[in-house]
Amino acid sequence: MPYPVRHLIEGRSQPVTARAADSGRDALGKMIEHDFSQLPVVDDAQCVRGLVTQESLLRALTNLGVRIDQLTVNDALVRATSFHPEEDLFDALDRLRDTNAVLIVDAARHLLGIVTSYDTTEFFRQRTEDLMWVEDVEGAVKELIEAPFADKAGDIDHDELNSVLQDLLEERDTKLPRYEEALRRYLELSGHDKNVRRQWLEESYTALASPRRSVAFGELTLYQYENVLLNEARWPAYARFLRQDRAAIRTMLDGVRTTRNQLAHFRGFITPMQRAQLRDCAEWFGRHSGVDFRKFLEEDVPSRLVLTSRSSHVAVPTAGKPKPLRGDASSESEVEFSRDSRYAGLAQYLRQRPPGEETVTLSFEQVEGIIDAPLPVSARQHRAWWANDQVAHVQSRQWLAAGWRVAQVSLDEGPVVFARIRKR
Repeated sequence: MPYPVRHLIEGRSQPVTARAADSGRDALGKMIEHDFSQLPVVDDAQCVRGLVTQESLLRALTNLGVRIDQLTVNDALVRATSFHPEEDLFDALDRLRDTNAVLIVDAARHLLGIVTSYDTTEFFRQRTEDLMWVEDVEGAVKELIEAPFADKAGDIDHDELNSVLQDLLEERDTKLPRYEEALRRYLELSGHDKNVRRQWLEESYTALASPRRSVAFGELTLYQYENVLLNEARWPAYARFLRQDRAAIRTMLDGVRTTRNQLAHFRGFITPMQRAQLRDCAEWFGRHSGVDFRKFLEEDVPSRLVLTSRSSHVAVPTAGKPKPLRGDASSESEVEFSRDSRYAGLAQYLRQRPPGEETVTLSFEQVEGIIDAPLPVSARQHRAWWANDQVAHVQSRQWLAAGWRVAQVSLDEGPVVFARIRKR
């Protein structure tokens, strides 16, 4: 049972309650004061009697034809569904489809807490946001890995990147010495000369090694991204601008992976400390991603601690809706598939850029002007919202289909740099 309902009431104060003999006016006053739509009703021993709701009060007033100060809670009492702390949250969800609240009680039916539809909605909202923080970390790590393979226009040399990836992921340099050690031990135990010829070692290792297979960069796990970033042979270049010990960064990423696995495999709730760690790590990597890697290495300024995005070197147009181009060969019919999307205007705007325009820099306000709607809150908080995901993200499918990708985004400063996708 991954999610017992007790987790939803941990750390809360004792619920606000009513008694059966209380007046309807007093019960309604408590609901208004605390912005509740219902109150648990208990006896002197704090055992549950039921619920009183705004709706049940209104029905009682109608049925009895009395004023609210003439009404008691007992007149409007309704049955309450109760769960024990160790019962599954998903069982409570089934019941919450029919009612707005369930009560959490102990074996003696003493009231421990109340769980509402809002509580469960907030739980899943928080869980989704936690996964978005993980995606932010992974996206920033991927940008750091890609940085050395970007040309001056920001395009990634995927052939070079994939070639390096295959060598790193094979871990041949790590496994071969262990294989040699095992072989020496075997020869020693068998009574043979334990001197190993290098040529024979290399040839025999090929029988042990896994067949070389092509692994796409976007298909790696977070653990593999971590190992590629922190690979000992390539680390010195990254270390010059990350300004942090490799072991410290591994500790940080290991913590993110642990939390990510806990979330992905439904291994219970994460702690507030884990949640804060996710946010801190995402913001730390976000501050160090988007660096113009080649320019940084050319300058080699040891004191440069604050890294700026390439987009910060591009003049940002004034806020407001950019004027569409006229007379361009592109037409609205070219994006017929996206007419129903709120981001269709952005796709159309990008399609209308002149052939020689390789990048477009827009502020958040300008994007909002183009789509004629406000961006969601997550677009200003999570780098993952701007990921070039052609499967899960409705918004990114629009600009990818238009032949553009997000090359840079700065959540602090606001500019988003779109780059034209070049045919390989």
